[in-house]
Amino acid sequence: MARAASEERLTIAAATHKSGKRISFLQSPDKVTPARHRVRHRKVKQGHTIFKGHPSWNIMMNLKLGIAYTIGRLPGSDGPLTSADFKTVFKQLFEPDGTPTTPAHSASVFSFKDHAPLAFRHLREHFGVSDQEYVLSISGEHSLRELGTPGKSGAVFYLTEDYKFLLKTISKKESKFLRRMLPNYYAHVMNGDQQTLLPRFFGLIRITTAAKRNIRMVVMNNMLPEETPIHEKYDLKGSTLGRYATPSERQDVNVTLKDLDFRHKLRMPERAKPAQLRPRGIGSGQRGGAGGAPGGAGGGGFGGGELAGSVVAAQASLIW
Repeated sequence: MARAASEERLTIAAATHKSGKRISFLQSPDKVTPARHRVRHRKVKQGHTIFKGHPSWNIMMNLKLGIAYTIGRLPGSDGPLTSADFKTVFKQLFEPDGTPTTPAHSASVFSFKDHAPLAFRHLREHFGVSDQEYVLSISGEHSLRELGTPGKSGAVFYLTEDYKFLLKTISKKESKFLRRMLPNYYAHVMNGDQQTLLPRFFGLIRITTAAKRNIRMVVMNNMLPEETPIHEKYDLKGSTLGRYATPSERQDVNVTLKDLDFRHKLRMPERAKPAQLRPRGIGSGQRGGAGGAPGGAGGGGFGGGELAGSVVAAQASLIW
């Protein structure tokens, strides 16, 4: 009986083979048809997911609730902003048991402050970010990811699960600086296009915990790619004093290198070089004076360029 069953299986296998199909019961292991789907490797994400019990869990919950609540209560504003809009502050106290106007939550009591909400809404819309996308990305069901501190400032970075937004803790001095320059920043961005190289600020908030601790954060766009792995990462400030990664920092695979660690040579097209770096005779205009005197014809020297550089450096310090 067993032999009859074996012959039946051989017959079926032979019939299958004669029919022209690629797979038969008698195929040897070295002739197995390869899988048609591509094998995908597990993606290694940046940072660490904030879970319940994590030191930043309460901060994340306060952040999610505060942003979702304040964005939902923003009035519509299609007209131009006034000077008062840049000084407007929306402040709300969130009790754990909730109130007639605020929902209940599992965290401790906290207050949430949102600076210049209408101005930052206009900036988000200018860069193509809607209120719905903003709230869904930060206050959605996914947890934020906490990144390691790349600099010596002690700032903490939080990244949304969809890699769209980056949140950074800032000092009181940095918060005041951003509020002070916000009208000029707003005018520069709104009167230009979306290709500005300045940081894209989407919000400025402050959380006051039950222990009266103030946590200030700025919300920006995330420029780091999601799919492409980063092999080297640098924090460049244009200084040499102490600007190198220590041996202990280099043991970390995600180490952030500094200015003195940068050993690469960069090639720049002649047209893209500043006038001070171009050979004589290249570019329009002449350099100011025999040695490129400051403020000379053709934009040589320092003049306004030095001021612009200091502004860019000051704004870059808000990020790193």
